[in-house]
Amino acid sequence: MNKAFKKIIIKWIILEAIISLMVLSLTPFLFGSIKPFKVNSRNKKAVSITKAKGRVTLAVKKATRKSAKKAKLRRRSRKNRLRKRARKNKKRKRIAKSRKKGVIRRMGRSFYMQGTHYLEVNGKKVALLKSKKIKLDKYIGRRVLVSGSAKKSVESPKIKIISVSAIKRLKK
Repeated sequence: MNKAFKKIIIKWIILEAIISLMVLSLTPFLFGSIKPFKVNSRNKKAVSITKAKGRVTLAVKKATRKSAKKAKLRRRSRKNRLRKRARKNKKRKRIAKSRKKGVIRRMGRSFYMQGTHYLEVNGKKVALLKSKKIKLDKYIGRRVLVSGSAKKSVESPKIKIISVSAIKRLKK
């Protein structure tokens, strides 16, 4: 064999060995046992490994203060959007603050299990009442002004459920 040919074969074997070592060192990343993004704190370099179409690419970029600030702002804005969405959903649940006059009556068993008492005006059920803080049993059979937040009931679109926040006794 020729000396030049031997050198080429030796170089080829060394190159294959290096490639196989690189592939072996990347296998944990490919199978997900190691996180694919690592930041080296000493020189602030970010190393990311991506796998696309069977090829593995290794990208090294320097993490700057600007990019860190941008990422922080993105996280903050996302949190703010989520908070706003939660607030909007809460507002949608409450229809309005409502005030109604009438006589409080104890409700029997409700098929829909909405409210513990109801408000009666001229013998008709006007609103279903519920309250955690105020004991509605004190006001049974009395004419009152009920105020609180209201939302639609399942029973009827005309009847609202009022979460009672305040009650004022009225003269008969």
